[in-house]
Amino acid sequence: MNGEHTYACYDLTSDDNLVDELASIVRDLYVDDLALSSALVEAAKGLDSVCDESAIAKVIDEVAIAVIPQVDPQSKVPKHLQVPRNEVAEVLALYVLEQIHNFSVPSSRIRNKEVSGLPSRGLDVLGLTPNSAVVLTEVKASSSTSSPPAVVHTARDSMHAETLRRLNNRESVLGELHWALKHAKSEAREATARALLLHGLSKAPTPTVAPVLVRAAGTYKPSDFGNFANPSKEFGQSPIRFAVIRLPGTLEDFAAVVYARAAEQAA
Repeated sequence: MNGEHTYACYDLTSDDNLVDELASIVRDLYVDDLALSSALVEAAKGLDSVCDESAIAKVIDEVAIAVIPQVDPQSKVPKHLQVPRNEVAEVLALYVLEQIHNFSVPSSRIRNKEVSGLPSRGLDVLGLTPNSAVVLTEVKASSSTSSPPAVVHTARDSMHAETLRRLNNRESVLGELHWALKHAKSEAREATARALLLHGLSKAPTPTVAPVLVRAAGTYKPSDFGNFANPSKEFGQSPIRFAVIRLPGTLEDFAAVVYARAAEQAA
């Protein structure tokens, strides 16, 4: 801890309960079971044949298998470039923001991708504090043995550079909030609209910076926080909540387990 800033490393295990929690996040990002079930039940009313709940659940499970990407060891695309590996860090960031920091996340880039299978543009994850402050979260995954890895503060598109680019750009923050409001689920729309209004009126609380770095087993060092550990004046009064997530194995293997479980979960 450093003043209002916190720097922590969390060790993940291959615990079934944790894998189930993360798989549920993935499942919800790709298949909203409740909304899909409601739509199918309503559609069934117009059919002559009887369609019971078990039949609808089976359709939902088949949809999940069809739309949730999997790591394919036979693919010509290397594992480290496949969708699950590239997305699992953001899934972990959603878990960190909601379960560890107790922030809310009104919408997700994964759920609302412009082009399926390709990285999304914009901030990785936008969160909200209970008092409507914006939480800016840049997410990176690294298997590099260097500490800190280049993705933290030396690369051109590093977490440090991207965070400051948004933190000190009011229009960028307003744009991110507007995107979040357009894509937010109904239960999150009011809180997101309130945050957008406060920022538009320049009456919003100070933003929080909450980077998430995902590390493969054996690669984390205390120096992984890089320049975030000694923030420059450009961060202003923004508190920093930096979380490193240390996996039990490789990023590819962990992603494969979580995404496979997501497709297997019954509706």
